[in-house]
Amino acid sequence: MFKKLLLIFVLQLGMLFFGNTAQALSIKIGHNDTSYDGATAALFKVVFERSGYNVSEIKGDSDVLLSMLDRGEIDFYLSAWLPGRDAESFAAYQENLTLVTPLYENASSFFAVPRYIPQSIVTTIDDLSKPEVIERMNKTIVLDERDGALGKLTKHAFQTY
Repeated sequence: MFKKLLLIFVLQLGMLFFGNTAQALSIKIGHNDTSYDGATAALFKVVFERSGYNVSEIKGDSDVLLSMLDRGEIDFYLSAWLPGRDAESFAAYQENLTLVTPLYENASSFFAVPRYIPQSIVTTIDDLSKPEVIERMNKTIVLDERDGALGKLTKHAFQTY
């Protein structure tokens, strides 16, 4: 939380000094189409708009947005989970991009299992193959397709386990 507030303070301070030139500038913010990334983008949008910038949002997949950032088609990408989930995608562009600050510390992706499966018998992905788990569980994986990076991780886990 402190890092988020510090980043917002730094952005506002910078806009205070460069506020006069902000009147004609437009900023494009890229983010994944998830509620938590949308909330982060909305916060940044308000900060920039209050400083006189015209702000537009571009929603998409991590790989697409990182490529757009690399080509200068968007100015900020707010959804990268580094050094974890998006490290592989970011590696292709890291020479040309600057990581300003992490928004999430120790962010991780996870699988959730229904409450009717006792926590004591499922603590790892490997546990999903236990006979006592298989007999209780629906074998359908529900995935939020809006998060392409999470989809890749899920497919990898599915193939691995």
